[in-house]
Amino acid sequence: GYMLTFLLAALGNIAMLATWRNLAGLRLRGMATAAVFAGAQARFTLRAENPSADARYAIAIRRDGIVAAAVDIAAAQSGLLPFTVAVEKRGMLGPGRIRVETEYPLGLFIAWTYVDLGLSALVYPKPAEHKYTPPPSAAGDGEQQSDGDGMEDFTGLRKYRAGDSWRRVSWKAAARTGELYAKEFSGGRPRLQWIDWFDIDARDTEQRLSIMTRMVVDAAQAGRVYGVRVPGFERGPANSAAHRHECLQALALYGHGRGGAGGA
Repeated sequence: GYMLTFLLAALGNIAMLATWRNLAGLRLRGMATAAVFAGAQARFTLRAENPSADARYAIAIRRDGIVAAAVDIAAAQSGLLPFTVAVEKRGMLGPGRIRVETEYPLGLFIAWTYVDLGLSALVYPKPAEHKYTPPPSAAGDGEQQSDGDGMEDFTGLRKYRAGDSWRRVSWKAAARTGELYAKEFSGGRPRLQWIDWFDIDARDTEQRLSIMTRMVVDAAQAGRVYGVRVPGFERGPANSAAHRHECLQALALYGHGRGGAGGA
C-alpha cells in the first residue's frame, strides 16, 4: 500500500512538472488579421515558437470554455493557432486576453497562461442587401478619346504600375515574360461615380454607411472609377485594391476616429 501510494504521488509530481515544462518558454506572436465585414467571422492567428530542443505537444487556445485550436510543435519550430471571433459591429475589433494551455502528458493537470498581444481586426460596415442606384448627380459623364484609360478598343500593353487595376493585367504576357503588363484601351473613359454621404437617403447613420459600403463593393467589382465623400474624408476617383480598402476603412471608422473600437 505504501509503495503504491508513493508511486502514484511520484507519477503525479512528474506529470505536473512535465505539463508545466510543455508550456514554459514558448514565444507567442500575433499575426496580421485581414479586414472583414460586419456579420462575418474575424480570423485571428497566434504563432507559437518553440526555441527549445524538446518538442511541445497539445498546445491549445481555449475561448468561451471551448478549445478553439491545438497544435504539436517540433523542436526549434513554430506552429499556428488560429481562432475566429464573430463580429456584429463596424470599427476595430480586439479579441482581448487569450488563454493558451496544455494538458500534456496525462491530462491530470492543466498549465495555462493569459496573453494580450494587442491583436485587432478592421470591421467594415455590413453591405446593404440590395444594390443601390446612385442619383444622377453622383455619377460623372464619361470623356471621349482618352489615351490609355478608355474601355473600348485595345491598343497595347505597358508595364504594370502600382495602383493599376488587376482587371487590366495581361496574365498571358505575365506567364510569357515573367513581368506584369497592363492592357491599354482607347475610346471613352469609364464613367466616374461619386459615392457621396449627402446623396444617400437613409433613416440613420448606420443604414447610410451600409448603403455606401454596398456601393463601394459594387463599383469595385464592376471596375468603375469611383470616389467617396464622407464628412471629414474624401478619396477618389480611382479603382484599386488600396483605394477600396481606404474607402471602406473610412466608412468603418466613421464616428470612431482612427483608434475607435467596434464591438463583437
